[in-house]
Amino acid sequence: MAEKKETSKFTALQYIRTIYLSLAAIIGLICFIIGATGGIKLILNYWLPVDNYYGYYAPYETTPCESPKITYDETGKQISSVPRSEAEIKLCEKRTAENQDKQKTSDFNRELTEAIALSFVGFPVWLLHFWVMQQDWKKRKED
Repeated sequence: MAEKKETSKFTALQYIRTIYLSLAAIIGLICFIIGATGGIKLILNYWLPVDNYYGYYAPYETTPCESPKITYDETGKQISSVPRSEAEIKLCEKRTAENQDKQKTSDFNRELTEAIALSFVGFPVWLLHFWVMQQDWKKRKED
């Protein structure tokens, strides 16, 4: 009778272990798939730009560079509004374009790093837990 209780405990622990290993393997596989597909999409979009994901969003008719220079006093009241010269507008647009290029590069690097990290972490987690599950299944078939 005591042997039966130990066997049922062992069986319950086996089920809990199987559930844990299955969940960990599924989570690792999902992380790997998300990282791999994200990285592939990102690299393909870098070589063959299809969507303008990092495009410049301009909801106004005039750009911020074309808006007049406004000066305020200490209380916050507007003192004057002077239109910008052509040289100031060109310089502002040049700096804006440079900042947009830097932001695109930064966004690309960040997303690529996230994709690589998900792939490099997810694959070993999936592989290890799936391998342990297979060993358990083989052991159960032998018993």
